[in-house]
Amino acid sequence: MTSVTPRDFRAAFAMMRPSQWIKNLFVLVPLFFGHRLIVPESLALSLQLLVVFCLCSSAVYVVNDLCDAELDALHPTKKSRPLPSGAITRTKAFVLLGFLAALTVVVTLVSAIPARVVSLLLLYVGLNLLYSFRLKKIPVLELVLVASGFAIRVVAGAMIVGIQYTGWMVVSAGLLSLLLVTGKRRVDLANGHFS
Repeated sequence: MTSVTPRDFRAAFAMMRPSQWIKNLFVLVPLFFGHRLIVPESLALSLQLLVVFCLCSSAVYVVNDLCDAELDALHPTKKSRPLPSGAITRTKAFVLLGFLAALTVVVTLVSAIPARVVSLLLLYVGLNLLYSFRLKKIPVLELVLVASGFAIRVVAGAMIVGIQYTGWMVVSAGLLSLLLVTGKRRVDLANGHFS
């Protein structure tokens, strides 16, 4: 049996992309608009959802890295990621994926997240799996899919605390994320790093 070293833990944590967890703060947006940021019960529920989205999005990143390992190895910056750099093996990456998936399920059940919010989590996962396996190669559609993830976070954040989300709230989140993603893609294209 392959031993697990401290280096493996560091590589696994890096593969989870904790720097990207900030995107999940979109689940707190409804608290701001609903004037519930300082309501303990609402904040507690939202923070539970935030943790679940962090775990869920990390699992998605692992899937994405497993799908793109060969291409990432040819990319000037992505080649330093744990998988293409060899810091973690594919086997250990799959173990990490299984652990994150199981932990997401456990935390979701323990947090007693409502079924309708769970359905949004499943939608988020489903769209991201489609993105990772096929749709990322379709330029405009991939931008829309990435932006939809932010909209899903906002709607889920509203649902879990019983705030009526508005079309304006969802569209604003979607357009902001679309602007950010489009800007990133433009920089990638300008540098010849788009893949």
